Amino acid sequence: MLRNRYRLMRLLTALWMVFIFVMSAMPSEESSEQSGLVVRVITDAAEVILGPETARQIPRDHLEHVIRKLAHFSEYAILYLLVFHSFGANARHVAPIALGITVLYAGGDEFHQYFVPGRAMALTDVMIDSSGALTALLGERLFSRIKGKKNKMKE
Repeated sequence: MLRNRYRLMRLLTALWMVFIFVMSAMPSEESSEQSGLVVRVITDAAEVILGPETARQIPRDHLEHVIRKLAHFSEYAILYLLVFHSFGANARHVAPIALGITVLYAGGDEFHQYFVPGRAMALTDVMIDSSGALTALLGERLFSRIKGKKNKMKE
């Protein structure tokens, strides 16, 4: 049963890595279109919630930049969790390995973008990706501690 779970997690990890690779292989124009779509959804929602005048004051270029960086952060937080849960060993030993794999993949992904038209390699993106992975690691540890305390209270 557990063996199947780890196989599934490894498959999901590989699929997520492919997803990241495909997103990074998009030329800058396509990538900007996707970010622009998210910006439009957010600004349309802001118009409904805050009113049209207030929503127009939101700087779209800054919003798009924040969305792109949050996408980096989130992609690698998810990747870390998938890699982490792909192993069946003690969390204390797996966490640094999962973090290392995720950070190495982030570096490789940025190197890959160097060859994509209109895209560039950016150390800041590797740092943002790594921050997402580290945040997921800390969140996993916190969740495990809370879960452990609840299990002890039940006994």
